[in-house]
Amino acid sequence: MFYLTITKPYNLSDASIEILIMLLVAFILGYLFCYFILPTKKENNLDEAKSFEHQIKVLNERLNAANGDKVALKKSITIEYGTKLDKLKTKLDHARADLEKCLSSKADNTNLASLPKAALTVKKKPAKSK
Repeated sequence: MFYLTITKPYNLSDASIEILIMLLVAFILGYLFCYFILPTKKENNLDEAKSFEHQIKVLNERLNAANGDKVALKKSITIEYGTKLDKLKTKLDHARADLEKCLSSKADNTNLASLPKAALTVKKKPAKSK
């Protein structure tokens, strides 16, 4: 079928030539592949990169706007809740003072009638309408 020369010696030069031919063919095929395929992808990649740059700019603008809104909101919350907190602190101080009066009157075995009316009554907040 096939004629093989098994007894013929195989030299290093024969193998080197075969390897060089295979490397040359692989280089040519790789070059042709890159030449015909990659330019179209490069153009698409450039368009895609420009699109991503535009999206990054838009997202950075939105981020800066959101940071500005966050700062403004934080200031308004601080002002709004700062006043409420001050009011609650004064109520707490009054409640502590009333508690001290109550404890001192209990220690002195005095009557609850001597306490101020504010300490004895609980104010209910009216329901908020929406």
